[in-house]
Amino acid sequence: VCHGEVYRGAAGSAGDVGHICVDLEGPRCHCGNVGCVEVMAAGPAITRMAMQAANDGESQVLAECLRRTGRIDATDVGHAGRAGDVAANGIIQKAAGLLGQMLASVVNFFNPSHIFIGGGITHVGPLFLAAVRQSVYQRSLALSTRHLEIQYTPLGAQAGVIGAGVLAMQEALRVRGVAP
Repeated sequence: VCHGEVYRGAAGSAGDVGHICVDLEGPRCHCGNVGCVEVMAAGPAITRMAMQAANDGESQVLAECLRRTGRIDATDVGHAGRAGDVAANGIIQKAAGLLGQMLASVVNFFNPSHIFIGGGITHVGPLFLAAVRQSVYQRSLALSTRHLEIQYTPLGAQAGVIGAGVLAMQEALRVRGVAP
Protein backbone atom coordinates (compact mmCIF):
# COMPACT_ATOMS: atom_id res chain seq x y z
CA VAL A 1 0.00 0.00 0.00
CA CYS A 2 1.45 3.34 -1.06
CA HIS A 3 -0.26 6.60 -0.01
CA GLY A 4 -3.42 4.69 0.92
CA GLU A 5 -3.71 2.88 -2.42
CA VAL A 6 -2.69 -0.63 -3.39
CA TYR A 7 0.35 -0.22 -5.65
CA ARG A 8 -0.12 -2.62 -8.54
CA GLY A 9 2.63 -1.61 -10.96
CA ALA A 10 2.53 -1.40 -14.76
CA ALA A 11 0.97 -4.84 -15.33
CA GLY A 12 -0.80 -5.31 -12.00
CA SER A 13 1.66 -7.78 -10.52
CA ALA A 14 3.61 -5.49 -8.18
CA GLY A 15 3.95 -6.71 -4.63
CA ASP A 16 4.04 -10.44 -5.31
CA VAL A 17 7.06 -10.82 -3.07
CA GLY A 18 6.49 -14.56 -2.65
CA HIS A 19 8.33 -15.10 -5.89
CA ILE A 20 11.54 -13.33 -4.94
CA CYS A 21 14.34 -15.89 -5.07
CA VAL A 22 16.11 -16.57 -1.76
CA ASP A 23 17.97 -19.76 -2.77
CA LEU A 24 19.35 -20.39 -6.26
CA GLU A 25 19.64 -24.09 -5.40
CA GLY A 26 16.15 -24.35 -3.91
CA PRO A 27 13.23 -26.44 -5.15
CA ARG A 28 11.17 -25.44 -8.18
CA CYS A 29 8.22 -23.18 -7.46
CA HIS A 30 4.85 -23.45 -9.21
CA CYS A 31 5.74 -20.18 -11.00
CA GLY A 32 8.59 -21.99 -12.78
CA ASN A 33 11.43 -20.31 -10.90
CA VAL A 34 13.57 -22.01 -8.24
CA GLY A 35 14.09 -21.00 -4.63
CA CYS A 36 11.19 -18.54 -4.35
CA VAL A 37 10.52 -17.50 -0.76
CA GLU A 38 7.04 -18.99 -1.14
CA VAL A 39 8.39 -22.48 -1.83
CA MET A 40 11.15 -22.10 0.77
CA ALA A 41 9.43 -20.45 3.75
CA ALA A 42 5.62 -20.39 3.47
CA GLY A 43 3.26 -22.68 5.37
CA PRO A 44 3.57 -25.64 2.96
CA ALA A 45 7.38 -25.38 3.10
CA ILE A 46 7.28 -25.41 6.90
CA THR A 47 4.99 -28.45 6.78
CA ARG A 48 7.34 -30.19 4.33
CA MET A 49 10.36 -29.58 6.57
CA ALA A 50 8.40 -30.73 9.64
CA MET A 51 7.28 -33.95 7.93
CA GLN A 52 10.88 -34.67 7.00
CA ALA A 53 12.05 -34.00 10.56
CA ALA A 54 9.34 -36.31 11.93
CA ASN A 55 10.04 -39.09 9.43
CA ASP A 56 13.82 -38.83 9.84
CA GLY A 57 13.58 -39.11 13.63
CA GLU A 58 14.90 -35.57 14.19
CA SER A 59 11.84 -34.55 16.21
CA GLN A 60 10.02 -36.83 18.59
CA VAL A 61 7.40 -34.12 19.20
CA LEU A 62 6.57 -33.76 15.50
CA ALA A 63 6.74 -37.54 14.99
CA GLU A 64 4.21 -38.03 17.80
CA CYS A 65 1.95 -35.37 16.30
CA LEU A 66 2.13 -37.11 12.92
CA ARG A 67 1.40 -40.49 14.51
CA ARG A 68 -1.52 -39.12 16.54
CA THR A 69 -3.23 -36.95 13.88
CA GLY A 70 -1.82 -38.21 10.59
CA ARG A 71 -0.63 -34.73 9.64
CA ILE A 72 1.57 -31.81 10.66
CA ASP A 73 0.94 -28.15 9.95
CA ALA A 74 2.50 -24.79 10.80
CA THR A 75 0.56 -24.60 14.07
CA ASP A 76 2.08 -27.91 15.18
CA VAL A 77 5.57 -26.64 14.37
CA GLY A 78 4.90 -23.52 16.45
CA HIS A 79 3.67 -25.61 19.40
CA ALA A 80 6.70 -27.91 19.13
CA GLY A 81 9.03 -24.92 18.97
CA ARG A 82 7.48 -23.35 22.07
CA ALA A 83 7.88 -26.72 23.82
CA GLY A 84 11.61 -26.52 23.13
CA ASP A 85 11.83 -29.00 20.25
CA VAL A 86 15.22 -28.38 18.61
CA ALA A 87 14.19 -29.52 15.12
CA ALA A 88 11.01 -27.41 15.17
CA ASN A 89 13.00 -24.38 16.27
CA GLY A 90 15.48 -25.03 13.46
CA ILE A 91 12.61 -25.11 10.96
CA ILE A 92 11.22 -21.86 12.36
CA GLN A 93 14.63 -20.18 12.23
CA LYS A 94 15.29 -21.33 8.66
CA ALA A 95 11.91 -20.29 7.26
CA ALA A 96 11.82 -17.00 9.16
CA GLY A 97 15.41 -16.23 8.18
CA LEU A 98 14.61 -16.70 4.49
CA LEU A 99 11.46 -14.60 4.75
CA GLY A 100 13.45 -11.93 6.59
CA GLN A 101 16.15 -12.04 3.91
CA MET A 102 13.56 -11.26 1.25
CA LEU A 103 11.84 -8.62 3.38
CA ALA A 104 15.18 -6.88 4.03
CA SER A 105 15.48 -6.30 0.28
CA VAL A 106 11.97 -4.84 0.26
CA VAL A 107 12.82 -2.63 3.25
CA ASN A 108 16.04 -1.37 1.67
CA PHE A 109 14.24 -0.61 -1.61
CA PHE A 110 10.90 0.82 -0.44
CA ASN A 111 11.60 1.95 3.16
CA PRO A 112 8.10 1.05 4.41
CA SER A 113 6.83 2.08 7.82
CA HIS A 114 4.96 -1.20 8.38
CA ILE A 115 5.21 -4.80 7.22
CA PHE A 116 2.23 -7.05 7.85
CA ILE A 117 2.73 -10.80 7.58
CA GLY A 118 -0.34 -12.91 6.84
CA GLY A 119 -1.31 -16.36 5.68
CA GLY A 120 -0.77 -19.77 7.21
CA ILE A 121 2.62 -18.90 8.67
CA THR A 122 0.90 -16.71 11.24
CA HIS A 123 -0.08 -19.96 12.97
CA VAL A 124 3.57 -20.68 13.74
CA GLY A 125 3.36 -17.99 16.39
CA PRO A 126 5.61 -15.49 18.12
CA LEU A 127 8.91 -17.36 17.63
CA PHE A 128 8.53 -17.07 13.87
CA LEU A 129 7.73 -13.36 14.00
CA ALA A 130 10.68 -12.68 16.31
CA ALA A 131 13.04 -14.53 13.95
CA VAL A 132 11.69 -12.61 10.92
CA ARG A 133 12.27 -9.33 12.73
CA GLN A 134 15.80 -10.33 13.68
CA SER A 135 16.61 -11.31 10.09
CA VAL A 136 15.18 -8.08 8.67
CA TYR A 137 16.99 -5.86 11.17
CA GLN A 138 20.31 -7.66 10.60
CA ARG A 139 20.13 -7.30 6.82
CA SER A 140 18.53 -3.86 6.40
CA LEU A 141 19.99 -0.39 6.52
CA ALA A 142 19.65 1.11 10.00
CA LEU A 143 17.95 4.22 8.63
CA SER A 144 15.34 2.03 6.91
CA THR A 145 14.42 0.17 10.10
CA ARG A 146 14.45 3.04 12.60
CA HIS A 147 10.64 3.34 12.62
CA LEU A 148 9.75 0.03 10.95
CA GLU A 149 7.04 -2.11 12.54
CA ILE A 150 6.80 -5.78 11.59
CA GLN A 151 3.75 -7.68 12.81
CA TYR A 152 1.21 -10.31 11.92
CA THR A 153 -1.86 -8.93 10.23
CA PRO A 154 -4.99 -9.22 12.36
CA LEU A 155 -6.54 -10.97 9.33
CA GLY A 156 -4.24 -13.98 9.93
CA ALA A 157 -4.48 -16.87 7.50
CA GLN A 158 -7.34 -15.19 5.60
CA ALA A 159 -5.32 -12.08 4.66
CA GLY A 160 -4.72 -13.15 1.05
CA VAL A 161 -8.34 -14.07 0.39
CA ILE A 162 -9.61 -10.84 1.95
CA GLY A 163 -7.05 -8.77 0.05
CA ALA A 164 -8.00 -10.40 -3.25
CA GLY A 165 -11.66 -9.67 -2.54
CA VAL A 166 -10.92 -6.02 -1.82
CA LEU A 167 -8.93 -5.69 -5.07
CA ALA A 168 -11.74 -7.30 -7.06
CA MET A 169 -14.31 -5.00 -5.48
CA GLN A 170 -12.17 -1.91 -6.12
CA GLU A 171 -11.72 -2.90 -9.76
CA ALA A 172 -15.44 -3.53 -10.22
CA LEU A 173 -16.21 -0.10 -8.77
CA ARG A 174 -13.52 1.55 -10.91
CA VAL A 175 -14.90 -0.01 -14.11
CA ARG A 176 -18.37 1.30 -13.23
CA GLY A 177 -16.98 4.77 -12.55
CA VAL A 178 -17.92 4.64 -8.88
CA ALA A 179 -14.37 4.79 -7.51
CA PRO A 180 -11.36 6.90 -8.53
